[in-house]
Amino acid sequence: MHRPIHLMLILVLAIVAACSDDPQPATLDTLDTEPDLSTLDPDATQDAADAPDDLPPETLPPTLPPCLRLCDRFLDCPEGCPGLDWRTTLLAYPLCLERCPALPAEDLLQATCAEIQAALFAQSPPLRDLCEQPFCHSHCHYFAHCLVEQCPGFIPAQLAPLAEDCLRGCDPDDRGALFTMTCEDITTFLNQDPYFHLLCTSSPECADAPQCALYADKISTCLQQRCAPNADPFLDGLREILTHNCLQPESCPRQAEVLWLTTSACDAPPLDTLGQEPTLSHLCTGLLTPHLDALDAACARATACAFPLPPLHTCRTLLALHPDPLALLTCFDAAQSCQEIAACL
Repeated sequence: MHRPIHLMLILVLAIVAACSDDPQPATLDTLDTEPDLSTLDPDATQDAADAPDDLPPETLPPTLPPCLRLCDRFLDCPEGCPGLDWRTTLLAYPLCLERCPALPAEDLLQATCAEIQAALFAQSPPLRDLCEQPFCHSHCHYFAHCLVEQCPGFIPAQLAPLAEDCLRGCDPDDRGALFTMTCEDITTFLNQDPYFHLLCTSSPECADAPQCALYADKISTCLQQRCAPNADPFLDGLREILTHNCLQPESCPRQAEVLWLTTSACDAPPLDTLGQEPTLSHLCTGLLTPHLDALDAACARATACAFPLPPLHTCRTLLALHPDPLALLTCFDAAQSCQEIAACL
């Protein structure tokens, strides 16, 4: 069962991608092509005229602060950075400038691209992720970093889940405007959604046991309303699985999230798309209705092998939530030993 924050982030990403526009290039009408030559130092102008044109970047006269020059050098190092393109440059440059003051920038100006990258990546893991991963991975890691940085309701332990949520809605061929925004702009945009605003600004404390029971009951009740009678054989088990997961520190919903869910109508966000997720859809479509006995038999065989599975009605739901439950049942049918059953699980 994916937590509702997953559904919300996917929806937001889809909306932003649909609404994005490519940035418009500058035109000659917008460029200042007539500099005021009267303000130039004649000696400096002559020195610039005498300077050779082919100096490498690291030996150019130090007219800019070292960190600006170092970050320019970093962006001129495409090798080792498959995730770096004209869009990600807008994200990489401020990340570089943010961490550069902790580095010996003057010394690194004489270093190789690999040495510059190693020094910056050690200071900024988000910059490393942005640089080394394909488009969706790099952008979604940056997106998760932004949420944790800007929202008190998100904590560093949620970086990976937040990036995974983003990946579910990321299309590498449709690079939406969200991926060219600063962290502050991203959260300002997302905070227009009241549910996201609640999560962003709330305490990240986990729901307690009574709240988890309400959380599991609400989701199960809404799923029953939408998917009865197909979901009925799985609802008791679903409640137990949701309650168990809710009480785990690594997967718990926050108290604010539970409050939002339990006070929302089943046909209103964030519950209005419940049952459309790939796993829960198996409970709704009737796909598994002819296979209830097979699911129970598979649970009985696994239990006989002393695998740590929950009681029968919960085990049935657990197997039904498998990404491909029919393939799982086929694997069980073919298994001749506990070792082979373990491979199915």
